[in-house]
Amino acid sequence: MAFLLGLGIVIVLVAWSGADAVAATLATGGWGLVTLIPCYLVPLIAAALSWRLLFPAPGQPGFRLLLVMTWIGLAINWLLPVAQVGGEVVKARLMLRRRIERASTVASVVVDQTLQVASQAIYAVAGVVTLLLLVAEQGAISLAAVGFAGVLAIGLFAFYRVQRLGLFGLLNRALHRLRRHAVSDDSAVRAGDLDDRIQALYRRRGSLAAAFAWRLAFRVATVGEIWLALWLMGYPVSVAEALILDSLGQAVRSAAFAIPAGIGAQEGAFVVLSVALGLPPQAGVAVALARRFRELAVGLPGLVAWQVMEMRALSGGRPS
Repeated sequence: MAFLLGLGIVIVLVAWSGADAVAATLATGGWGLVTLIPCYLVPLIAAALSWRLLFPAPGQPGFRLLLVMTWIGLAINWLLPVAQVGGEVVKARLMLRRRIERASTVASVVVDQTLQVASQAIYAVAGVVTLLLLVAEQGAISLAAVGFAGVLAIGLFAFYRVQRLGLFGLLNRALHRLRRHAVSDDSAVRAGDLDDRIQALYRRRGSLAAAFAWRLAFRVATVGEIWLALWLMGYPVSVAEALILDSLGQAVRSAAFAIPAGIGAQEGAFVVLSVALGLPPQAGVAVALARRFRELAVGLPGLVAWQVMEMRALSGGRPS
């Protein structure tokens, strides 16, 4: 239902902006928009490097493996109704099938998710500040973005504190109370070990700071996609304007996590922000559709790769 509502919003936005104008804008970009596909390798590499730093140094998985798993995780979060977290679960499971140490793998995914939310909040604030500097009269948009960043920061702090208190030990005790019988000692040990690994990760300040820097680089690298798409379509903007569109567009999409792929929410945000920056509404719709094109072009092969791995696992074959 949420997907159909979002799709309806996209159709309304295209009609309101003028279907012919949107088509003409995309046609101006033409085959040049295909360059968005290889360009996404830059943020993909940044995300994989960030995740790699969260594994213990002596036993870090190979970069190529982490790059593939990051690609699959993003593809799942982009294209499937998994509330932006299903991809994290899948990539952890795929790593465990390759006999990567269990506690280290799950701890790395949990902390990486925390860094993702933190970088999202910082990036949204950067977008708000840039918007205020460039378009001072857009108070309502800025206030909404500040509010979202504040909620995100509160949620992030709560998630971090729960982890520091022993997230998995707490879950084990909660299950014990709900089931009214003892959880196996082996399960309790695994939960405690996982909590210990998470605490150890937070104590590795240097690695954590470097991983966070790479996560921010992942966010900032996507500014180039917006800038390039608009330039190709005949609407050259500054890097600062592209940052506003990208950061606040991502923030709105994250806030609309209940809608599969944030469809409709992202398009609406791009239209509102484009108009605020002095661009015609068709430019906002067109750049949102160009990003959807890149997500499909990069994500669909990722979903295929995931299914191939699942089928190999079911057939007893070696993971690739």
